[in-house]
Amino acid sequence: MSHEITVRSDGLVEAMYAKAPAWHRLGTVLDDAPNSELAIKAAHLDWEVSKEPMVLASNGVAVNDWFALIRKDTNTTLHAVGNEYQLLQNIEAFNFLDGLVKDGIIKYEAAFSLKGGKHVCLLARMPSIDTVVEGDNQLRYVFFDSCHGGGSIKITPTSVRVVCANTKRMAIGEGKRQQTLLSIPHSGDLKAKLERAHKFLSQFDKSFTDYKVNAQQLLKGYTLEQKKAYIEALYPAPADDATNRVKTNWQTKVEQIDKALTSEAQRLPGVKGTWWGLFNAVTEAIDHAEKLRQVSDLRARQENRFLDIVSGPGANFKDQAFELALTLAS
Repeated sequence: MSHEITVRSDGLVEAMYAKAPAWHRLGTVLDDAPNSELAIKAAHLDWEVSKEPMVLASNGVAVNDWFALIRKDTNTTLHAVGNEYQLLQNIEAFNFLDGLVKDGIIKYEAAFSLKGGKHVCLLARMPSIDTVVEGDNQLRYVFFDSCHGGGSIKITPTSVRVVCANTKRMAIGEGKRQQTLLSIPHSGDLKAKLERAHKFLSQFDKSFTDYKVNAQQLLKGYTLEQKKAYIEALYPAPADDATNRVKTNWQTKVEQIDKALTSEAQRLPGVKGTWWGLFNAVTEAIDHAEKLRQVSDLRARQENRFLDIVSGPGANFKDQAFELALTLAS
């Protein structure tokens, strides 16, 4: 399944989430965001990797300049790596994130491994909270993918609650678009590279601040004509000769936005009647729209819906909706 969360042969799931479970319902859920000491244990990530010489099975002769990256607790091979590959243990990944905030304590929203441990992913919650309008708070996260072989270490700020392989790809894609993704090869002086990466934190904060500033530009009212123009630009009305199914689907989408506008979140003081509320109604309608194609298995149905939201047309559509709202509100 696309979540790719590691489930051990003994049944343990290598995943931890704070306060709320992930969509796939796997892993340990804690009542509050833990520190690194608790997170690594709750996620069952307190294991190490080693780099061992590769040998030919036929005669036991070593393969020059190639090594097997071994997960020590299960003795499984995660990847074949070159001579220059430098190890990064799971605890060192936690230590890196812990060091991002001086005189403070990093809290972890999520920690999990994918594909049997080939990727160890951490989602750290930064102390700052962005308030677009009173009562509408957004958390700042830093995502860290240590990647045990086959790729570089990746670090990026994100507003995505990363809980699986697909949300990992979504966060990395967000980092690429905003040019805040940092990739660090497992080679050379890895410790020095990670120390220099701490300076990248200022860019993390800037990306969040930029989004907050843009969001606050949407805290102004819209007219009924502007609302109609916005929705029609996002969901063009079908032609007169369109099929009844097309017309019904279009009408359903428009009604879902109107319904979302009546939700508690969009009726907060300072949000109701603003472009910010209208934009969030659109995203809420996308996230909670009922699937037209039904699947009998509940988990498969949840996954298909999830994929549409985070990695299908819905993800790009949200970006377009945000940019269009900024344009029309200016």
